[in-house]
Amino acid sequence: MNEKVERVLGKGLVVHQWLYEKTDGRIGRSLGGRPMLLLRTVGRKTGEPRTERLWAKANEVNQGQYDTYQSRTDRKIPVVALERR
Repeated sequence: MNEKVERVLGKGLVVHQWLYEKTDGRIGRSLGGRPMLLLRTVGRKTGEPRTERLWAKANEVNQGQYDTYQSRTDRKIPVVALERR
C-alpha cells in the first residue's frame, strides 16, 4: 500500500474510532467487513490511558498488512488473540 493511501486510511480510522466510541458501538462494529475491537490499556511507565484498534486475526484477515506495518518500525507491535467461549 502506498504512503498516501495509508495516510488517508489512518485519518479514516481515527474518524471510525470516534464514531464507534461516541455511539457505544452502534456505528462502526465492523470496518470493511472486519469486526472492530478497541483495546484499552494503561501505560506501564506513564500511567496514561491508551486505546488501540484491533481486528480479528490481524494478519490473516488483513491480508498481510500487519507484517508490512511491523516491518516499518523497530518497536514491537503487540498482537492479542481472542477466542469466543
